[in-house]
Amino acid sequence: KNFPKATIFIQTNLINAKYVEFSDKRGNDLIFLGRISRIKSIHKLLYALKCSRIFMSMDACLKIVGKPTSSDDKIYLEELKVIINDLSLEDKVIFLGHLEGEEKENVLAESKALVLPSESENFANVVIEAMSVSVPVIASLGSPWACLKEEKIGWWVSNDPNKLSKAIDDVYLLSESDYVSLCK
Repeated sequence: KNFPKATIFIQTNLINAKYVEFSDKRGNDLIFLGRISRIKSIHKLLYALKCSRIFMSMDACLKIVGKPTSSDDKIYLEELKVIINDLSLEDKVIFLGHLEGEEKENVLAESKALVLPSESENFANVVIEAMSVSVPVIASLGSPWACLKEEKIGWWVSNDPNKLSKAIDDVYLLSESDYVSLCK
């Protein structure tokens, strides 16, 4: 209507989202999957981890999968490393870099939950990727994933470290049967 001479086409989503049932290989590790960038608020997730008594007391880590793509992102990555050191999280946070394909899918499928603490997201394909391998999601209010809360299939919370910490604790406090049901 607004662009009568425009050629319009629909681009498919390039996610290979084959559904994978809940795996017994699932560990207690959390995962962040995405670009290393300030808008993703990974620093808030680090503070949330430190606030989570359950996470801090168990054999679990945060796996950060992604890479910085700009000079500002590279500066942010260095800031994250300082925060990790300041919070004594060196043994609880692992940077895996950029992963693709089966390698990324396997790391994701072995995780307890995906955490997306972003300030803003227009869609967040990582939510679909996590759900396609039966991994629960904690997404921030900056994402359009209110249905996680509405449908009781995940968490849609403020990215304030205290709120994120509570959602992380909620994941670990689920009974085994409730956790498996959530994954399915």
